[in-house]
Amino acid sequence: MNRIKNAFDSVRAEESLKENTLKFIQDRHIPKQRAFIPKYRYALILTAFIIVFSGIGGYSILNSAVSYISIDVNPSVELGLNRFENVVSAEGYNDDGSEILSGIDLKGKSYTEAIDMLLSMQEFDKYMDGNAVLEFTVAADNQESIITGIKGCDAYNRYRGACHSADNELVKDAHKNGLSLGKYRAYLELSQYDSSVTAEDCRDMTMHQIHDMIDEHTDRHNDGNQRGYGHHRGRHMKE
Repeated sequence: MNRIKNAFDSVRAEESLKENTLKFIQDRHIPKQRAFIPKYRYALILTAFIIVFSGIGGYSILNSAVSYISIDVNPSVELGLNRFENVVSAEGYNDDGSEILSGIDLKGKSYTEAIDMLLSMQEFDKYMDGNAVLEFTVAADNQESIITGIKGCDAYNRYRGACHSADNELVKDAHKNGLSLGKYRAYLELSQYDSSVTAEDCRDMTMHQIHDMIDEHTDRHNDGNQRGYGHHRGRHMKE
């Protein structure tokens, strides 16, 4: 793997990002049983990776976001991932989200490591009271794989989070409206019942507040069925 590392050294990327990407290549693209690979085929694999990651093309692949994970409670944080599922961007989409990110550097981390680091912060934990709703929303070509990874995170299970998937096109619309992907998804659901609610109204609302409003409308429609947070959360935990 020395030849691959030498190629990476010529690419201007953060060290942690390069290290995590190299690990991704080793774990997923180089078979573990190397003894069974003819030497010439192994050399070809190494050469191919060197070509791919050399120069401007390699820099673009390492630093371009192709997948997004939105993490929403009241803080709204969105992670952009490159093709190797490492964090290349971390944005706060309200004041609480920006404040939390000001105290941590997630770039270059794998998304699972970034999630556990973020949710382990004392600044984040203060938002996780008994009524808090923690939601992850994923826009990616490999949504199922990323959602499986999120569900394996200690923080996800500790806070009993919920996961959703969304189209990549929704990311652009969310950002145009100044919202994270996850909060924009919740806003669209609420706007189906109450057209007077705007994206700006939802920006600083907690996910619990948004879902309570959705529940009020859906429960009213269902002729007075059980109302409130518990009823709504039970539905979302199944998604």
